[in-house]
Amino acid sequence: MANLNQVSIIGYLGDEPKVNVTKAGRKVANMAIATTEKGYTAQNGSSVPDRTDWHSIVLWGKQAEYAERYLRKGNCVFVQGKLHNRNYEDRQGVKRHITEVEAITVQSLERSAKSE
Repeated sequence: MANLNQVSIIGYLGDEPKVNVTKAGRKVANMAIATTEKGYTAQNGSSVPDRTDWHSIVLWGKQAEYAERYLRKGNCVFVQGKLHNRNYEDRQGVKRHITEVEAITVQSLERSAKSE
């Protein structure tokens, strides 16, 4: 049986991409994208509020350079990539679990930005 691990997200950047360089000299960028499902009023009159989800995105190499150069807080972006889960221990020694998207494609949907 075939496997598929693919995620596509269109949303808004919550902050500037955070870009670092690994010990091996490779750039890596981390950013958070918000997606919102609009609320509605049901037929019985009850109100369902908007629901915003935050997605952690990781970009490597040229994608990280693109994010550093062109992406800004509030930009609408399209990201396509793979879903990854990982565990780590924070500075206080607390074990954490995170789910993130490792981007393969990132593209600004703003008129003035270049696409990659």
